[in-house]
Amino acid sequence: MTWRKALRTIGVCVLVMLLTGMVGCRGRGRPGGEEGDEAAPPAPKALIGVLLPLSGESKSQGEALVAGLKHALRHKGAALGIAEASLEIKDYGDSLADIPAHARYLLEWQDVPVLLGPIAPRGVEMIEELARQRKTAVLTTTSVPMKLSVVESTVWRLTFDDEQEGRALADFAVAKRFRGAAVVVDSKSPSSEMRAKGFGERFAELGGTVLSQVSYVSGETDFRRLIRMAAERKPDVLYLTGGGAESTAIVQEMKRQGVFGSVFGSTDWDTDARFPVEVGAGAGVYAPCRFHRGRSSMVTIEFVKTFKEATGHDPGALEALGYDAGLVALEAVSRAKERGSVVADEIAGLKLFTGATGRLAARRWSLAGEVVVLRLREGSFVFETSVEVK
Repeated sequence: MTWRKALRTIGVCVLVMLLTGMVGCRGRGRPGGEEGDEAAPPAPKALIGVLLPLSGESKSQGEALVAGLKHALRHKGAALGIAEASLEIKDYGDSLADIPAHARYLLEWQDVPVLLGPIAPRGVEMIEELARQRKTAVLTTTSVPMKLSVVESTVWRLTFDDEQEGRALADFAVAKRFRGAAVVVDSKSPSSEMRAKGFGERFAELGGTVLSQVSYVSGETDFRRLIRMAAERKPDVLYLTGGGAESTAIVQEMKRQGVFGSVFGSTDWDTDARFPVEVGAGAGVYAPCRFHRGRSSMVTIEFVKTFKEATGHDPGALEALGYDAGLVALEAVSRAKERGSVVADEIAGLKLFTGATGRLAARRWSLAGEVVVLRLREGSFVFETSVEVK
């Protein structure tokens, strides 16, 4: 009878193994499933993923972008059957380390064709390879340099970068018949240095001359010597590529010394605040920006009107960029559905598209089509013109 006992023992062992295997297989239906849970049914897939800081130091930036994106879906998505429920939102707060896991959830589990964010350049670099593999379009608002794939990248900036800002102001300078410029650089700011580089190269291409380039360190307050050096060769325009606090002090020092040439600022200036100094003598103070409510485009006018009606306050640049992200996503998803194509490919082929911030056109790593230039009038900046990004 020993062989019968052995068979019974083997049978019990096999049964235990089978039961153990069945239990072990449960909970694998989705990421995060607990052992012992029934496999969950597939979740509905989102159309747009959001990966932004919605807590921590950058909370206000993330919230503004989401507000603009949701307004685009409310305002334009209904006709396409796309609403706020089509969003899947993840918050990485102050922790860039959380970005890869959130990205895997959004790109692999939710399989979103479009992702808004991150805003941190390092965060974009962390997810670019996965986005490229998944053919997910990544829309970001960062303007600083990023290390991205030379080919097949699916990352696009929604706005111009620092070098493009400088190049656009060079075009504007030539249009204003400025032939000689002095460039003032904050030596601690990579953005300031990239603006100076873009301006100098483009200005030379167009026949202009950078007569001098002088530097300071952010936090300085005495600019007497800097102004004397910058003004020595009598430039037509002084390009202040750094932040608003030092730039205000520099313009004040220009006025004290009787230097009345025109001034260019940067997107680091707060153009929504009153600027305390007029340079006088017919010279102008100009500043580039990413969005201004005074732009005469019908898309901008409609966006400002409907956003204020919906929220009770005027939109800023980040709300406008979030809105444009929504418009681009809606357009690309609609085209892909009609043609049976890939959403990222539709964005890559985007041409002559108008958003709240201006013209948008796809080129490598960027959708930005123009830089808005403002002019100071009685302490406030007003819309002057738009300059094409080149």
